[in-house]
Amino acid sequence: TLISLLSAVGSLWLVHRLGSMLWGRRAALGAVALTAVQNVFFVNAHKAGSDQLFLVITLAAVHLALQPERGRRRLLILGALGGLAFLTRYIGAVVPIWLVAVAALGPPGLPRAGRERLASAGVVVAGIVLVTLPWIGVNLAQAGAPLNQRNLQNVVLAFYPEGAPAGAADSLARLVGADPGHFARGYLANLAGIARGDFTQ
Repeated sequence: TLISLLSAVGSLWLVHRLGSMLWGRRAALGAVALTAVQNVFFVNAHKAGSDQLFLVITLAAVHLALQPERGRRRLLILGALGGLAFLTRYIGAVVPIWLVAVAALGPPGLPRAGRERLASAGVVVAGIVLVTLPWIGVNLAQAGAPLNQRNLQNVVLAFYPEGAPAGAADSLARLVGADPGHFARGYLANLAGIARGDFTQ
């Protein structure tokens, strides 16, 4: 709970920094106020969980990625933040992928040679690997898989609360193949529920 609270404070500070950098101080204060009163943000700020931690790590990565200075140390930290975002929740894999792309493309308006772009992306990848490799190693040693998680089982339970067809929990392909129509309806209903929550919360 303390980590969530500290992460929430850090997130609001980073929202202010990003807002000031992108839109100016007045807009930044408005962004902080709007973020602070969001129901999901407020609830997760004083609840034990990884949501606020993921948010502060991601905001820190965004803030660092938008800085014009691109030293190797900064790129390594950028990769480490991407790796931490991924370890916090597996859907966070989008963060390191985005950071590698940003490092490879470079800051807007600053043309760089292709070799320099690849070197920058390589340093970010090194930061990602340094952070994630120990966790992957522990998983391989203890569970026999690089990433041991129950995401597929959660999907099966959500789509088949009454009991899944045989083999549906073995892989995503089998889950979809067991009853494609049922899966499609469940997936669309899930998207609608998430969208409804986003607009009402």
